Amino acid sequence: MACGWETVDYRGVPLVCSHERWEEHILDGHPEMEGQQAAVITALRDPYFVYLPAGSWVNCRVYYRPLVLRPPYTNHHLLVVADYPSRWRRFGRVVTAYPKDTFGKGDTLLWTNPRIAN
Repeated sequence: MACGWETVDYRGVPLVCSHERWEEHILDGHPEMEGQQAAVITALRDPYFVYLPAGSWVNCRVYYRPLVLRPPYTNHHLLVVADYPSRWRRFGRVVTAYPKDTFGKGDTLLWTNPRIAN
C-alpha cells in the first residue's frame, strides 16, 4: 500500500485508506470529494447512522454523516463504505465515499448515534 491515511471507526477499530484507493477510485469516480478527507474521517469516527448494506456485502458497513461536506453538498449526507475483511473485525479498509441525499434502500440499520436519537 502506498502512503495513504489511517483512522479509527466509532468503535475504535482501525481503518486504512490507501493512496490508490483515495486517488484512483474515490476521487476519480467522485471528484466532488477532493479535499474532503477530514469529512470522511469525521463520518467514520462519529457517524449518525451505520448500516449493513443489502446483498452479499456482509463484511461491509455503510456510514452516514450529514452536514460535514463543503458547498454545494452541505445538505447531503456523506456516505462512506468500509470493508472489514477479518472475521473478527479487527481492522477495515475504506472502499468508497461520496455525497448522497437519500439512504440506501434495503439496507439494515445497525447503529444510531445516541446523541441524535434523543
